[in-house]
Amino acid sequence: MRKKTWCIFGALAGLLLLTTGCASIINGRMQKVPINSTPDGGKVTIYGAQNEVIYSATTPCTAELKRGVSYFKGSEYRVVVEKDGYDKMETPLIPKVGGWYIGGNLFFGGLIGWLAVDPATGAMWTLTPKKIEAGLAGKHASLPGVN
Repeated sequence: MRKKTWCIFGALAGLLLLTTGCASIINGRMQKVPINSTPDGGKVTIYGAQNEVIYSATTPCTAELKRGVSYFKGSEYRVVVEKDGYDKMETPLIPKVGGWYIGGNLFFGGLIGWLAVDPATGAMWTLTPKKIEAGLAGKHASLPGVN
């Protein structure tokens, strides 16, 4: 009876490995992107590909964003950090193929991970930059007669 239990357990574990991709296991569908500003207290707005607001907060914060938008298509975002008295800073977040997608599937996930699971979940993508440090520059007040 014990041997049968181990065989069932082994078969289920093998099935689990065959139906998952390595990047899906390690990275998941979402990516946390820490956002800081100097000075603190900057208003953060993240826009999606259709210019819709995806996320809004105040620095320091961490946005949790989808890595992929559809099969084999990564998500793109535009991060805007602004604060009264300072120049606005904009940074694009762009998807790049992640190392776990390439290397992990080479050794563990195989074709199912490469062609099905990771592309479908979006886990194949890594949003870059992974962290945003917004150094907000103070606006220069113009004085009368000074250019």
